[in-house]
Amino acid sequence: MKKIVWIIAMVVFSVATMYGQDDFFTNVTVGKNFKKEQWTYTTSGIWKHIYDEVGWSRIGVNGGANYAYKNWTLLTGFTAQYTFDKEIVNSVELRPWVGVRLRTDIIEGLNIEQEVHVEWRNFLYHDAPDENYIRTTFDVGANYNLKEINLDSWAVQSGYVWYFLKDPALGERYADSREFRFLVSKTFTAGKLTVGYKREKFKILPDRPPAKAHTLDIMYVFN
Repeated sequence: MKKIVWIIAMVVFSVATMYGQDDFFTNVTVGKNFKKEQWTYTTSGIWKHIYDEVGWSRIGVNGGANYAYKNWTLLTGFTAQYTFDKEIVNSVELRPWVGVRLRTDIIEGLNIEQEVHVEWRNFLYHDAPDENYIRTTFDVGANYNLKEINLDSWAVQSGYVWYFLKDPALGERYADSREFRFLVSKTFTAGKLTVGYKREKFKILPDRPPAKAHTLDIMYVFN
């Protein structure tokens, strides 16, 4: 798995170098799942950091509860984040959200998942008026279990997310617009490690150039 992480990191770095005007991020998540019958409770810590002259980073915690019924899953949760931004303003975000996911099995080992989220994003500032808005997201992805080609405990995922919002908060430098992902995961006895590449596009803001980013995404979730 270390070799896979190294290869993906080099690919992300190479792509980011080719597109010199784009931003380069790392996003690291460590979480824990608790399962009880049809319920899954999740908690995680998140750190996202940019590698260029812009002084920007974000830390956060996330908690959620999912209820599965056949191919459907009901989702609910709460996210709290603190963003460090040297050029604009630091902020706290409090975000309750609800959603629903549908899994469709295509062939053995391959399924398609569609997920819709509605989020109420609240931004709190120290020296500026607080802001809030409602954002809807639509996520579609394909998941393939590689045990079908004799790679037990390995899987790959590819997907796309659309973010629907009218106007971002004034202090929000990176307001998501669209996101493509390609992820590789390996399941261990104690949890699952996922590593991959994300291509992010952000909403165009007044007086700022269009922003795009290449992100190395690393996540480990304990069982």
